[in-house]
Amino acid sequence: MKTTVCTLFEGSFHYGLGALVNSLHRNDFMGMVWAGYRGSLPSWAQKSQNKDSYTELAVAPQLTIRFVPLDTPLHFAHYKPTWMLQIMETLDPQCEALFYFDPDIVIKCRWEFFEKWVTYGIALCQDVNYSMPSNHPIRKSWESFARERGHTVHHTIDGYYNSGFLGVKRQYLLALELWKNLIDQVENESGDLRQWKSLDRTHRFWSANQDTLNLLAMLTEFPLSTVGPDGMDFIPGGYIMSHAIGLIKPWNKKYIRCALGGLHPSIAEKEYWKNAETPLRIYPPLVLSGYRLRVRVAAAIGRVIKRR
Repeated sequence: MKTTVCTLFEGSFHYGLGALVNSLHRNDFMGMVWAGYRGSLPSWAQKSQNKDSYTELAVAPQLTIRFVPLDTPLHFAHYKPTWMLQIMETLDPQCEALFYFDPDIVIKCRWEFFEKWVTYGIALCQDVNYSMPSNHPIRKSWESFARERGHTVHHTIDGYYNSGFLGVKRQYLLALELWKNLIDQVENESGDLRQWKSLDRTHRFWSANQDTLNLLAMLTEFPLSTVGPDGMDFIPGGYIMSHAIGLIKPWNKKYIRCALGGLHPSIAEKEYWKNAETPLRIYPPLVLSGYRLRVRVAAAIGRVIKRR
């Protein structure tokens, strides 16, 4: 099966993209990574070659990034299904399965696991706030929203999924179209889609992209294959991915200062630095060594100073 990876990035998130690609290489992914972006390409991509509609960078034998400039007013969180559809329909019509990863994720297990996973259904991972019972008032309000628009609920679900990852086979293309349409339909409720979030959790569509992904999981007739919050290292015991959620990302955190305040380096932050060196050299060697040293010092401090 020909599998393809995609992501979206802008600004400093190119550091996360580099680590994501390095983690893919480390775990034997071979194929294409489609990276949609706004702004400028990172300095570590300076050896890229310009093509008609993208810029291509050979990372390693059988591993290539294709950078595609995007012109959309949407926050990238809400652009995910549109981007995935563009890849499957236009940019990479031969791909049989497509995986989206946020550029603050690294993978931890062999790529073959992902390829097998998506054969069981739409691949999803539970969020850090992973419990939302089928009779939860917000979920019931989603049902009302859907039925008012002629949709049928096909899956009874008790978990809440993170939109930073999604795996779909080509046979599930209609699910991406439904997700895109749901995002369009909730804009009047969720607020300006040029922003990530503008409401609080009491609103039924607080996170336009993530809430609609969870509604999609209820409405689609396609099978689902889901893992718990350990799938992104939100709880101990994970072995699939690490997701560095939160506003402060691993590449801009003040580790020692945070450790002195009782915040030690997270699993996701440690996994990021494991994947920041090769084959993409996203930092000069001395800069990388300095960061890794600060992470080790912060971890040592964290064993002594705990947040109360």
